[in-house]
Amino acid sequence: MLAAVEEGGLAFRLGDEDALDEALRIRDKLKISENLEFNPKKVHKILDAAGMEEIIQKVSAGISDARQRITNLRKMIEDISSEAGKHGIDLLQVIDRFLGHGAIQIISGHQSKGGEFDIVFFIGLEDDVLPDYRAHNNDEKLAEERRIFYVGLTRARKAAYLTSVTHRPVQDWVKNAVPSRFIGHIPYECFSEVTL
Repeated sequence: MLAAVEEGGLAFRLGDEDALDEALRIRDKLKISENLEFNPKKVHKILDAAGMEEIIQKVSAGISDARQRITNLRKMIEDISSEAGKHGIDLLQVIDRFLGHGAIQIISGHQSKGGEFDIVFFIGLEDDVLPDYRAHNNDEKLAEERRIFYVGLTRARKAAYLTSVTHRPVQDWVKNAVPSRFIGHIPYECFSEVTL
């Protein structure tokens, strides 16, 4: 089951304890449902067994809010069935695709906090980019830039590729670029250098 926890989402509206209780009730309902196939073409049966429409009606701000949420839920069911049929995959594979598992994700160092990835490509590792040129003479900003670098680097489970350029286009000219000073903080034995 997918549940939104952002402000305005179902879990948010239920509150922490109520959302957990509701999730456990859904789990129990699904466990006792007989002949429940986890088939993308039968997602509506899973949601019916879980009582999702009733939950939506319970937490919605009114009739039109409930109607809109149920419409969104039905659209999601159509998307799941369509995706499964188009690619010949099962329900869990569809959910993985919707969540971006196995996909290339382009994110900032800030956005990477809490995530883990098999391989991380860290691009733009030049002084004036990371650390940003405005941080050069400010110890506090430089420390924050170093933390961003560390967070991004430690998201890699298997390998991290650190890239920099020798020349960077800046508006109407090209400037010589210097690799980020943060690269020098990594022990040499951690590197396998590749020059293109």
